[in-house]
Formats: sequence, C-alpha cells, structure tokens
Amino acid sequence: MTTLDYALAYIARGWSVIPLVPRSKHPVLKIATFLTGADRIDAAGAANWWGDGSARGLVNSGDQGYGIAIVTGKPSGLVVIDVDPRNGGDIRAVSDTLGDERQPRAHTGGGGMHILCAHPETGPVPCGKTSMPGVDRKGDGGYIVAAPSIHPNGTPYLWSAGWSDAQPSPLPPWVLAPTQTPPLLSGEGPSRLWVADTIAHPEECLPGGQEEALARLAWWAARHLERDIAEAILLQWLASLPLGNLYHPWGPDDLGPKLDRAYDKRPAPSGTVARLVDDSLATTIGCLASELTFPEQEWVIEEFAAPGCFTEIIGKVKKGKSTLTYQLIKAAIEGLPFLGRATTATPVVLLTEQTGTSLKKTMERASLLGAGQLFVILKHEIKAIGGWEQAVNFATDKAAELGAKLLVVDTLSRLASIGGDQENSSGAVRVLDCFARAKALGIASIFVRHARKGSSGEADEIADAARGSSAITGDMDIVLRLSSVAGDLRCLNWESRITDDPEDVFLEYDEGTYLVVDKPESSRTEDRRALFEAMRAADAKLGPDASRAAVMAEMGLKSCSRYTALRKALANFTHGPGVLPPTEDA
Repeated sequence: MTTLDYALAYIARGWSVIPLVPRSKHPVLKIATFLTGADRIDAAGAANWWGDGSARGLVNSGDQGYGIAIVTGKPSGLVVIDVDPRNGGDIRAVSDTLGDERQPRAHTGGGGMHILCAHPETGPVPCGKTSMPGVDRKGDGGYIVAAPSIHPNGTPYLWSAGWSDAQPSPLPPWVLAPTQTPPLLSGEGPSRLWVADTIAHPEECLPGGQEEALARLAWWAARHLERDIAEAILLQWLASLPLGNLYHPWGPDDLGPKLDRAYDKRPAPSGTVARLVDDSLATTIGCLASELTFPEQEWVIEEFAAPGCFTEIIGKVKKGKSTLTYQLIKAAIEGLPFLGRATTATPVVLLTEQTGTSLKKTMERASLLGAGQLFVILKHEIKAIGGWEQAVNFATDKAAELGAKLLVVDTLSRLASIGGDQENSSGAVRVLDCFARAKALGIASIFVRHARKGSSGEADEIADAARGSSAITGDMDIVLRLSSVAGDLRCLNWESRITDDPEDVFLEYDEGTYLVVDKPESSRTEDRRALFEAMRAADAKLGPDASRAAVMAEMGLKSCSRYTALRKALANFTHGPGVLPPTEDA
C-alpha cells in the first residue's frame, strides 16, 4: 500500500489525517483547526498531499514523501494509548486491562505501541500521562504518527495484523484517572539539590520516570544554564541511564524537543549568570595567546585519520574508493605504513553497505577475510538494531570494548539514509551528531561518500564534490578525493584543517591494490596551488578593478567555469591550514 492508500483508508474510517514533514513528527501545515475538527482533508485533498506530489513539489517515493498523522480526540472519535517500553511502558500489562477486545494497534518507529480506543464523547479527553509508567494518553488536541510514515531513526510505523477490520474498543477507566503532580514540578520547580542528585546518579533513574526527569531537568536548565552547556550535560546523563529497551537508547532526538520547549517558554531572567563552573574558578579561565601550549599532533594514520577527528573519502562509483578504504583498514589493523604514511596498529569497526559476494570480493582483495581485528556491521543489521543512531552507539560501544581507534562508514549516504543533492543541510548533518561520543573517546571516524554525478574532475572544488549536502563536508577535519586520471591511474588530493594540505598522491591499480607512482608528465591534473599563485599574481598586477577576461588572459586560462571554481576556492581558504603564503607582490 502507498501512503495515499493508507490515507484513503483512514478517511474512510472517519479518521482525520494531516501531512507530516518527511521522516519526522512535525506537521507540514498549521493544524490548530484540524485539531478542533473545523478542518479536515478529504479524498481529493489526500490525492493532493500523498498522490503524485505535483501540487506540492514533492514526489511521494518511499521515505522521501510526506508522512501521515491521525488526529486524535473528537475529530476522529479516538483516544490512543501510547506505550513507550523504553520509558518503562509494559505492553503486556496494558493489554491485560483491555481483556479480549480486538482494537487497531500499531508498532511505532520508536519501538513502542499505539492502541486505538473509542472516544467516550461525554466530554473532552486531554492529552497527558496515565497512572501507568511509560504510558501516555493521546486525546483531544493531539495526533499520532501513523503507517507508513518513517520515524526519524529510519524505522517505519507498522499496523498489527487485522487492524483494518478491528474497531476501537471502549476506553478503560484507568486511562482517564488523574495522576498526582510531583511536588518538585510545582512552585519554583526542581530544587538544586534534586537536580544535582539526579545528574550525579543516573543509575538510580529507572525506566518509567526517565522522560519525566528529563523534562524537569530541561525546565531547570532553561532557567540556569546556557543551551549548549545544558545539551552537553544532559546528553551525557541520558547515555548513562538504565534502559528499559536496549535497542532504543535515549539520544539527541529525544533531548532536542524538550530543550526547545523549555528554552522557548522559560527563558532565564535578565542578568542571570548561567554558568556551570564555580565563580571562584573565574580567575583561572582564559590566558594570553603567548601562554598557549598545544600538544603534538597524534595520528591513527598519518595525514589520513587523527584521534577524535572526522575524515571524508570522496570518489565516483566503481572508481576504487572501497578498494582504497579496505587497504587503509588492512594497514591500520597490521600497523603497517599506508601509502608511505605511518600507521598506529589498532582494531577497526566497519559499518558497510556491501553484502554477499560484493563484500567478499572487496575483503579478499584487501586480504581481510578472517581478520580477527576487524568488527563488521552490515546494512540490514542497522535496522535490526533500531536505526542509525542506535547503530552508531552500538559501533562506538564495540570500538571502546575492542580498544579500536578507527571507525569506518562505507558509505555514509546509504547507511544513514541521506537523500540526494537536495538533502536538507540540518537533516544531513544530524547523522554526524551520533558520533559525538566516538569523538570524545578519541576514535577517528572515516566516512566514504559518492562523488556528485556528472563532472567531478580536477576542476571541481573538493568542498562541493560529494553527493548530498556540502554541510557534511563542512564538518570534516580531513577531506580526500579519489579521482580517475587515465586508465588505472588515480589521483588522491587533500584538504585538511590539521596540517597543510599534503601534495597530491598518484596511484596505480595493480592486482587488487594501489601502488604509489610518480605524477605522470602527460596528466591533465593541474597543480591547484600553482593556479592559485597565478591568480593572485594576476590580481596584484592588474588591480582590483580588472575584468574577468583580463585576469583569465593574464593567467592563460580559457575556461570560465574553471576560473569561477578557482576564484571560489581561493576565497574559501583565507585562513587556517592550507592558506597560501603571501606573494612577494602582496
């Protein structure tokens, strides 16, 4: 069934539906009138939102199309029991209170369950918590995400068998029973003593009370801490909580919305000092630049991967980037030099989209079959674990367990389900947030990505070379591009924030491996650094008012697109590693 099929089925049952932003829980349109029942989407409207997408400029193709939600309360005649096992919700215990009644049930993308009951129609049923731990009530003024929507973690919402024939059962009285407001949520809110004790002892915050505790901590933080400090503290706290569901740990997607609401509604009073450190330490913070000291740069693989840093390897499909990556893994496991660079011996954790014969052949070429220091997580296992964030957490835990200093993702777009070139920047970069703990543990992360379709030769800027959002490349510490020169000859070039950009390396493919060779005299690969110097010299000679044609003529450059790419690249590298030394004319 397509999303449109589901929408029409919901409408036929008298349920009110609304569209959601793809892979999220957020409505596309203003929903106040839908929640009251004043507005509804009919069959024609459903075709507009979930049909061919032409009216809205979005084609509904798999998880790239709009999601769908069902309005709860009187507009649909529904009250939904929302069971969250991660927060202590017990699906079996809830089911026991419903007897033998059959009602529509759905598995949520977050690992919980929605149980649909009939609205009593004797009065409004507000959304809120119930008397059972980890069980919420969705009634008037609310909505639930419904199949076939995709959860932000990549997991689809699914109905249980027989949902289309089952009718919502009467609402059990306990769902409407009032819950006692915890005393620390009244008055001035959580006390400093409670906050300090809760943060210091996360192991004592058991499933069933974790979500409530998180909301209270977020409320307190909005009054006393800067947002980034609160986020860092609470993410670490969430990572230490005992889990009700091992496959669905707490993470940034749970914390972000609670902080958003808290900081929007309860801003710190003017003049409040939102510090985490003791005021007595203020005199020890900061120093003169002349007093700064920096540790010597460490490497996992010299110029390729450093502890706690992100590296990106970009290359066209079937042009050898996997071969290069698996050679790198082999060198790291054995502690042998890689392309002439020193390597620290370390176990490696690999997340790979390759399976079956393809993976076997790639590992055979790199002599990795049977490698005892390589831990492999396959693509289908990511969904089994619970999605991208959970898989990264699992990989990080495994790396820490093995003492691995290198984590490799091949390829990022396929494994994290990132879209194409039009992928939203914030959504794309969010896939890297999961690696914060790996970075803190000093684990180097390497991400393999496909180059953009069409031209991706030496004339293109590395920062824009990979498919998808360039914001991902912006988060990288080291970016490498593998491009084809001629035949089996490849060129590997760098951009690095850690060191000056290394010289290009030329590689020749030979019997499943790469060998470093001299730069061929006939290569069309140009020395970008020399071209930068030529452009700067032309600018200095001709002055700031010189036309593009004049500068191109002075450089002997004939391609306007090449000129534009070089000009943009030169403007982007005005500071930091890789900056060109001033010319004598400057």
